[in-house]
Amino acid sequence: MLRILSENRISLTRYCLAVAVSCWAIGVAALPTARAAELADQVRSLGKVPVDAAFYSASLRLEEQWNIFLDSKAYQKLMEIPVFQLGRMQLMYQLQQSPHPAIAQFREYYESPAGQDAAALLKEMFSEEFFVYGGNDVAELFKLLMEFNSINRSARLEALAQGKDEEEVLAVKFLKRIEQAFDEGLSVPTLVAGFRVKDTSLAKRELNEIHTLLRGLLDENQPGLAAQLQREQVGGHDFLTFRLDGSMIPWDLLEKEINKSGEAEDTEANVETEAVEEGDGSASEDSEVDGSEDAPAEGSISRVVEEFKALRKAISKQSIVVALGVTEEYVVFSVGSSTAHIEKLGQGTPLAKHPALVRLQKHAEERIVGVSYLSKAFASSLGSPQQTVEDLANTLDEALATSPLGEEDRRAIVEDIRALDFSKLMPEPGEQSGIVFLTSRGYEGFKYATSGQPLMDSSKPLTILNHVGGNPALLVASRSKNDLGDYDKLVGWLKRFGGHLEAIAKKEASAEDWAKYEQYRSRGIELLEKLDRANREQLFPGMTDGQSAFVLDFAAESPQWFLEMPEADKPLPMIEMAMVSAVSDVEKFRAGVQTYLDVFEEGYAMVKEIDPNTPDFKLPLPEVSEMSAGGKLYSYALPVEWGLDPQVAPNAGLTDSLLVLSGMPLTTERLLQENPLSIDTSLKLDRPACMIVHLQFSKFFETARPWIDYGISASMGSLKSMQAAGDETEEGSGNETRRAPQSAMAMQLGMIVPQVEQLLEVFETLRSTTAIVYEEDGLWITHSETHIRDVP
Repeated sequence: MLRILSENRISLTRYCLAVAVSCWAIGVAALPTARAAELADQVRSLGKVPVDAAFYSASLRLEEQWNIFLDSKAYQKLMEIPVFQLGRMQLMYQLQQSPHPAIAQFREYYESPAGQDAAALLKEMFSEEFFVYGGNDVAELFKLLMEFNSINRSARLEALAQGKDEEEVLAVKFLKRIEQAFDEGLSVPTLVAGFRVKDTSLAKRELNEIHTLLRGLLDENQPGLAAQLQREQVGGHDFLTFRLDGSMIPWDLLEKEINKSGEAEDTEANVETEAVEEGDGSASEDSEVDGSEDAPAEGSISRVVEEFKALRKAISKQSIVVALGVTEEYVVFSVGSSTAHIEKLGQGTPLAKHPALVRLQKHAEERIVGVSYLSKAFASSLGSPQQTVEDLANTLDEALATSPLGEEDRRAIVEDIRALDFSKLMPEPGEQSGIVFLTSRGYEGFKYATSGQPLMDSSKPLTILNHVGGNPALLVASRSKNDLGDYDKLVGWLKRFGGHLEAIAKKEASAEDWAKYEQYRSRGIELLEKLDRANREQLFPGMTDGQSAFVLDFAAESPQWFLEMPEADKPLPMIEMAMVSAVSDVEKFRAGVQTYLDVFEEGYAMVKEIDPNTPDFKLPLPEVSEMSAGGKLYSYALPVEWGLDPQVAPNAGLTDSLLVLSGMPLTTERLLQENPLSIDTSLKLDRPACMIVHLQFSKFFETARPWIDYGISASMGSLKSMQAAGDETEEGSGNETRRAPQSAMAMQLGMIVPQVEQLLEVFETLRSTTAIVYEEDGLWITHSETHIRDVP
């Protein structure tokens, strides 16, 4: 029974996750031809879907985007690659000539009039518009699934504390919660998918074909279910429905399986008891004690059966209807507890009238390719700050259950975790709506969210963009709020949490250990107070601007980044990563960093005093140099024996207004110099914003080229490398060697390399993606662009 429940739970979870992922993913692109004044004139399903939908997503003009790809030079280039040509030839052969029975049967059907009609309908279904939406009952189901995590943890804790079987406790809790959910009104979630078609008569003919096929299969394999397949009129339209209810589940068979499981466990328990009775007396006494302690666990299978029967009663009242039909212009597929929601399609207030969708009306003149919507209720079912804290507390509670802590101490720690306030880090979920449309450069989109971003500051432009290197491969720039009040809350929580830990430690520690702890306690608190003052009086005031950026690029070059690698004929680019932060008061910031260094040294000295066996350690002094951009560079040379290029050295650059941390001094100096952003995007990035993200896919592909060439040359043995004395050489003397090329490998690489080069050229058509996030009229807006450029 537990296995059945587990498998069903996993299947249901995967099913719901698939729906959520589909909602999020649908919305990339197609080239439209006509413009419309009203959003619902282009996205026709917005006039059909009810206003109370939990989520909705639509993609438009799918056939046109496919044709655009087929007509592109990138596709032509792709088909010039031998491996793709071979793949296409193999596919065509299999479809047209393969003698395999299954393929031959498919080919015969495809070439028949019925197969041609089916192919024509499928093509229509994925040509104009496709949409999917779910009702509010989907959100309720997601909430229940999220609760299962907590139930799983609490079952472990209960089983551990009471000596019960964990799987049985879990089964009882799951069954009970599901029963409760049905009593509270949980039903089969409403999910609807629609495919816009022009030839509805063709769709109706195919519906007849599907009915005949399914009825034949059921008559042959499941005659008892054949009567559940019916043709019905739903909302005045022809539908094929398959109706089931909970009473049709083989409950008696499932109950027998549970009872068999219980009998097997009882048999095992009896065997163990007999084995103990045959042992010595002490074992027998222990057995009696254990038996009395485990008494509450006895009959746990009967508890499972009891809850199972209650669940059976609740589910037997439920029904599920799978429906497939044709309306005025859509092929509709639906799953739900009834067909009532299908009857309401196009009736009442449509989703197009919802305020979240009305916001998108300003883009109605654009060439729309995708629209999406997420209700606040559905977003909340996916997670919230409160749920995150609760999950964290439950996880800690489970971890502490096996510790020697007493119940009171464990409760105190867990309650401390529950007192955490994540509202600033994870704002309350809100409704979201988004739209994607095509431009001459690729795709552009807007997402509107009502959920706030408490940590983000969108009041000013991000001037730190002048210090990301001009045209980086990746940048993530942001401005956050520097709130000392939030810091005070965190310090207060840490003090309270630390107090509880200290009280527990005092109870658990020996008198000698506690006396030693008290000897150093005041010094430890003094160090913490120094850090607190440094934060309040130095670091916070020193970085009030709140701007920061993560930068990744490939400007650094070297023919030999590692001593062990063969030297390249041409310099090879290397990944560079850096963090850039704005500095408001450099003197206070420098003083705060020095305080941290001093506290570290004092703290380490105290640790060594407590434990003389602690190894000696002293923070190394950096090399300090003046920079051309002003300020100072603090770098740490890596050990020579590591064999890294000297360019690589952890460092920090500090000027009156900027701090840069990177792995190469040249990277730091380059970023500290003012260099206006010059990335290729149509978005207005000099407006007030809290975040800007830019990723150049093409730069990654371009960087891969020299490394691919290098790898080929290295595998061919045509590069210089430092070899051990005595290695075979082709010419010359000393340690410089060149391996003789291998003709077989050369032939293989001669075939592969050009194909890789062609594939990279195709990939480079995806140039970049850029997004800017800002606040406007109480909404958080994400404006994005994906730049696509065909091959020359």
